[in-house]
Amino acid sequence: MELDHVKSAWRQQPVEALPNRSNREIVNAILARVENVQRVIRWRDTREITAAIAGIVLFGIWFWTERAITARIGCAIIVAGSALIIVRLLMGHSRKRRPPLHLQVREYCATERDRLDVQIRLLRSVLWWYLLPSVLGSNLFVFGLIGWNAVEMGFLVFTLVLCVVLYRVNLRAVRSRLMPLKQELDLLISELDRNGNQGVEVSKS
Repeated sequence: MELDHVKSAWRQQPVEALPNRSNREIVNAILARVENVQRVIRWRDTREITAAIAGIVLFGIWFWTERAITARIGCAIIVAGSALIIVRLLMGHSRKRRPPLHLQVREYCATERDRLDVQIRLLRSVLWWYLLPSVLGSNLFVFGLIGWNAVEMGFLVFTLVLCVVLYRVNLRAVRSRLMPLKQELDLLISELDRNGNQGVEVSKS
């Protein structure tokens, strides 16, 4: 669930001082960075939603075929958790839609900054909507199948450690990747305001 390549995608083209660049260069640089970042996000969401759908189908079948009550409860939690993952990812898109290309550069950047805020909140809250349902559901499922023994204890420890690791990875992604991107957008907006570039329109040639 980490946006691993967002920073490199955003920085593919070096940021130069805005006063030394033409309006067209500013527009092209912004469009290139936004497209690279959003392409990574779209691919991440497509991958996660596909995996969630597969989880719903697989554990939905097991819910009806397994006899152990605990295993069925685990299946139900995983199915519900997978549905929540899909909803949360889709909400991350619907709440902040991509701005039309005819918007001014400053407004375009401000909208993209708001969309980045949605992704930051998404990763910061990943523990409750992504990790915990998966850990709880999978452990109940395994416990229902094999009972409480050394294998289940090992599986529980493994999933808890993995949960902590993934949570820290996502927080680090926010701190070291997404927050710097937001700061760059803030700086870009400030420079646009200071240099009177609010009237530049975003458009594709």
